[in-house]
Amino acid sequence: MTNSPTFPIEFINNAQIVDDKDVFIIIKATNNEKKQCLVKIENNIGICKTVSAETNSLDYSYKLTDLSRNQDGNYEFNLTQMYSARVYLSVKYPLQLYIDSSKPGAIAIIDPDGFKTRDSNYYTIYDKFEFTYNNDGIWMNPTAVDFFSIPLQISIPTSTSAFQQAGLTDSRSQILNKVQEIFDAVESKEE
Repeated sequence: MTNSPTFPIEFINNAQIVDDKDVFIIIKATNNEKKQCLVKIENNIGICKTVSAETNSLDYSYKLTDLSRNQDGNYEFNLTQMYSARVYLSVKYPLQLYIDSSKPGAIAIIDPDGFKTRDSNYYTIYDKFEFTYNNDGIWMNPTAVDFFSIPLQISIPTSTSAFQQAGLTDSRSQILNKVQEIFDAVESKEE
């Protein structure tokens, strides 16, 4: 157990691309000592564990159904404080994150690269959101800047800012169809 304050994080599979048992979660971050870490969920608390050259990221991957359920029946656990965190959600297969130990004292967790065919995650559908949680509060970002694979939406109902909810609410097929319409419109203008 930890004495650090915790923040509850709840997952609801509204996208229903696959059943809950086929949704995987892995979280990478930076801890208070500025070391790269992966989140280990024990006793419903996610704690950032510093990685080493021997770390196997699959040991830190969880099916949605591995998580406890809260009183609303949704999957939930509590996160301890961490910085520059990325929560990866993948469909059907867990993501495998490569641990780069080539620089002693500066071990890094390499993000998956959906554009590199040699990446072991290339054929896995995944997406991410980012956050930092420290004594000053929590900052979350459902980024879709790098790529889009799964519609993610985050909400912080207790937020004191004007933004309590952000992300994508349309279904995956609606979003991909809209992108195709835009590409088709551009292509027809070029002809």
